[in-house]
Amino acid sequence: MRIEKIPVEFEERYIANDGRVWRTQTECEQYEELLADPSPLKNLSFFDSEGNPIDIFQIKDIPAFSYLVLTNGIKRYLPTVVKAIVGDPYGCDTSSYSLPTEQGIWYNDWSNAYNGAYGSNGWVRQPSIKSLQCEINDYQRKIKLFQKMQQGG
Repeated sequence: MRIEKIPVEFEERYIANDGRVWRTQTECEQYEELLADPSPLKNLSFFDSEGNPIDIFQIKDIPAFSYLVLTNGIKRYLPTVVKAIVGDPYGCDTSSYSLPTEQGIWYNDWSNAYNGAYGSNGWVRQPSIKSLQCEINDYQRKIKLFQKMQQGG
């Protein structure tokens, strides 16, 4: 009888210039890109629910129930990479860090998760100021119409 030992599985690891280990080449490349120049993330405007600016690098997190204003589109970055650059020591992979890439105002809505419900959590595009103004105008017209009808014409 003869026994042979055969390597069955290999694990590829990608090691960034600073020594951080990544599972995929894309993660490693994006991490090195943002590590060299974090301005794509630093130029993003985050706000709390009352409209006050949030410095995500100072608090080392992107809070649930916060707003993001994108005046220009950005490149899509993987959640694990964003968490590593922002400063989360655990590098958790949650959808709150899958940042929107299109221009607009976005709300990081996690009410389903916190209320024990299922469904969509994460970034939700908000209506534009122009569309909100049109909605207000429509409601004002309806109010005038209903007041006129209640007064008998």
